[in-house]
Parts: sequence; structure tokens; C-alpha cells
Amino acid sequence: MGVTLDQLLTVGDMREMLGPLFHELKKQREIAAKASDCMMTIAEAAEYVKHSRRTVTSWIKEGKPGRNGRKVKLRAYEYQPGNYRISKQDLDAFGLLGSE
Repeated sequence: MGVTLDQLLTVGDMREMLGPLFHELKKQREIAAKASDCMMTIAEAAEYVKHSRRTVTSWIKEGKPGRNGRKVKLRAYEYQPGNYRISKQDLDAFGLLGSE
């Protein structure tokens, strides 16, 4: 089964077909880059909130008292055992939950 010259795509045809795909990939990379900028390690989070790394780790594992007296844990994403990433948004919200 052979291919005729009429069936071959030109470079222009390929650009036209793949252009939107490449544009979407570029947009998704930019979104991912911005998202990773908002994620912090425990050390970065500790520096941001001016507490020790031990305190931030404690907030993740044990929590701190919330307004109703129940313990509230800091949301963090464990990407490897013992290695966490914390979003700035979660860290900011956690600071509003109760006493330090």
C-alpha cells in the first residue's frame, strides 16, 4: 500500500494541524510553573510563617487547636515519605484557624 504525493502533508499543513496543540501545551506548562511557585517545602513554609520546621511538621502530623477546640491539621502533599509540599493558600488559611 503506497502513499501518493497528494496524500503527503506539507510543513504548513502540519503547522496548521498541530499549532493549537502546541499552543495548549505551552499554556499548560505555564499553569504548572505558576502552581509549583505556590508550593513550598517545610523549610520554606517555616520561613514564611516565622516558625520552626519542627512546628510546621507538627501542624501537618498533629494539627493545632482550631476555634472549636478540635485539632486542625495543616494540609500538605507528601510526594515522598517524609517530604511534603504545602500550598501558600493552605498555609495562609491555616494561620486564620486558631491560636498559634
